[in-house]
Amino acid sequence: MRLKITSLGPITEKSEIELGDLTVFFGPPNSGKSTALKAIYYSLHPLLNNEVGDGFVDLGSMKLEYVTKDNSYEFKFHPSTDYLKELLPEGEFSAEPLFAKFVEENSLFEDFEDTLVNPSIMLPSGCEGVREVPYEVKISGKSGKVIIHLTNELTPKCKEALYTELGKVIMPTVGKRIADKYKEKFLEYLRKEEKVGHVVLIPYSRSFVTFELLTLIELAASNMPSKSGSLLVDIIQSIVKSLKSPILFSYKSFLLENILGDVKELETYFDEIKGRREINKRVYELLKPLIPGDVKVLNDKLTYVEGDKPIPWRHTSASVMEAVSLLLSVGEGQLILYEEPETQLHERLQVLMALILYAMSLFNKLVITTHSQTILYTLSFMAYLKPTAEEVKKLLEKLGVKDDELAKAVEEANNKEVKFYYFHDGKVEEKPAEEVSEGVPSVTDVMDIELSWLSELYLSRGGKDSNSK
Repeated sequence: MRLKITSLGPITEKSEIELGDLTVFFGPPNSGKSTALKAIYYSLHPLLNNEVGDGFVDLGSMKLEYVTKDNSYEFKFHPSTDYLKELLPEGEFSAEPLFAKFVEENSLFEDFEDTLVNPSIMLPSGCEGVREVPYEVKISGKSGKVIIHLTNELTPKCKEALYTELGKVIMPTVGKRIADKYKEKFLEYLRKEEKVGHVVLIPYSRSFVTFELLTLIELAASNMPSKSGSLLVDIIQSIVKSLKSPILFSYKSFLLENILGDVKELETYFDEIKGRREINKRVYELLKPLIPGDVKVLNDKLTYVEGDKPIPWRHTSASVMEAVSLLLSVGEGQLILYEEPETQLHERLQVLMALILYAMSLFNKLVITTHSQTILYTLSFMAYLKPTAEEVKKLLEKLGVKDDELAKAVEEANNKEVKFYYFHDGKVEEKPAEEVSEGVPSVTDVMDIELSWLSELYLSRGGKDSNSK
């Protein structure tokens, strides 16, 4: 998988990123790490719209245009990358593979029949009474035809009104089926060529969404369902309700934009995890060092248990919620795009997270963004020195963890390719693991400045060595 950037948001110089089994994006804030991550995601897994206009349906990554002819709709469709302009900063890039390009290069041939029951459409007075609309669809290449079969005897005026309104209902349905078919074929291509069958974006705000979801499920189990029935609506309403002070009123938009992040990403992530009632055992075994208790499915409900006591999700620690977010997101044979895995984790847990991600590359491809020098240095030293299971055990024991399985998985992952990309000053540079392990300018420069300042401060206070009185 490759991303070629001419310019994109903070990235202003031509850059090329080729993914390894584990790929690490690092560098200062606002250097384009998350932008590149999302460019990969939207190229492979486009979010589809369903906007209906006069004679067209905009499906986001695909546009379908149709005309009405007698009792049928003739249509053609073509891929589009316009949706990328709405989801990403201004710029120009290409991706290999790219969903839109796949649609352009592959045709669809399919015939099927369906029936629209009790269509919710507006018709002129005297034209009511249409309860069922059988129709058949013939798709060939990049065009097709929808034939309507009506038994009702209608006046020409009613027919014209009926076909106009039916098109607004039937054509989006046909368009979505076409788009879903292409997505299905594209995933087959990814499985065969890239060895991944699913693409998952784990956004920065995942633990917040996970907490709200699990709490929502607990409330539903207690017969106290969400008022609106929509997770994101409830989240926004709860935040707005909590900001009653006039002084904080202007802070609401900042909160929603910068803490909740992009609503589409949160909705997509919510859809990704909301149906999970089972957890992947292989992923869970690797994540156990991050979870003090146990995560179990009790009464068809994901439950956190410490000892023999179930702990309500609203009472769990932020670090546990972070681990559970990852647990609910990840399976096997996936491309995982993970923003800042260090979030909510203490330094000790960040070391463990780095080991877990390294081991997880055995059965997934991963791309992470990070500001954590702990995670960055741990991964660079692992990729450079390739420790044995026994050497990893020594580290785990010093961290108070006994986990032979994680140590073995780390050793097995030594044959996987780990790549590092340094984002800075408008460009992206690939760095070898050895160079990253020696220190990153944006990190070591700051540390040198701080240590120099602290030394001067200490000496200005008449500093003495630690043994003096």
